[in-house]
Amino acid sequence: MYELFVENIGKRFDVVNGEFVQNDNGLLIVSLSPVRNSIFVNKLQKLWAVRSDYLIGIPYSFGKNDCAILCARYLDKHVGSNMEEELLKLTFKDWANYARLGVENIIKEVGGYEIPVSELQPNDVVSYLIPDSDVTSHLAVYLGDGKILHHEPKKYSSIDELDETRITRAFRYGN
Repeated sequence: MYELFVENIGKRFDVVNGEFVQNDNGLLIVSLSPVRNSIFVNKLQKLWAVRSDYLIGIPYSFGKNDCAILCARYLDKHVGSNMEEELLKLTFKDWANYARLGVENIIKEVGGYEIPVSELQPNDVVSYLIPDSDVTSHLAVYLGDGKILHHEPKKYSSIDELDETRITRAFRYGN
């Protein structure tokens, strides 16, 4: 990825379906300075990092930077929850149990309540089936206008189209 970014200083990127894609109107600009909403390239150390208000472009890490933690970060920022702190207290055994039972249980345990999918509003959380699975193993934040913020395994966090066929349940936090 470093080579891609170093060759595109000053260009814009989005993260689509967990992959970086060059886009003239992209949310992130490749920069040699760590400015807001950028892909910062450090040529001396041959490193790159994303600094994004949109929470996109974050590498996946189970229990640290995954779909549940991403939802928690977003809700902490936008609705005043304290989810991320609570979720970071979970042990690996806790996470494995949620993966087995369905990750939507995480949202219920930190104060979310179920709503009909037909009543989705921005800042609601949807639970998804991952393809070829019968257990709800994915969470996403509904952003409105048919868009979700989510984080699939082995990918970067991204804003993508809502796939209503995969939704199993919807939740709201707070009022």
